[in-house]
Amino acid sequence: PHDGYLTLLRKRSFLYLWLAQLISMTCFFASNYAVLVLIEEVTGSTTLVGLAIICFSLPAVILGAPAGVFVDRVNKRRVLWASNFL
Repeated sequence: PHDGYLTLLRKRSFLYLWLAQLISMTCFFASNYAVLVLIEEVTGSTTLVGLAIICFSLPAVILGAPAGVFVDRVNKRRVLWASNFL
């Protein structure tokens, strides 16, 4: 029988990586939200807020596929560490 996620969470190295990713992404999304709120409060322009959202999303859209090809060819452990560091 498979224990699913519990098996993964029992591995200390995976648990640390998962917690680091959770903290990293929470801070990332909170800072993006704060920037959007700031733009709206300073300018009062929902158009600029929308433009900022596009600017946040555009790098993932443009670089997503090439990054996937790159990640498939390099050491996965280094990619995980680098993605959390950046």
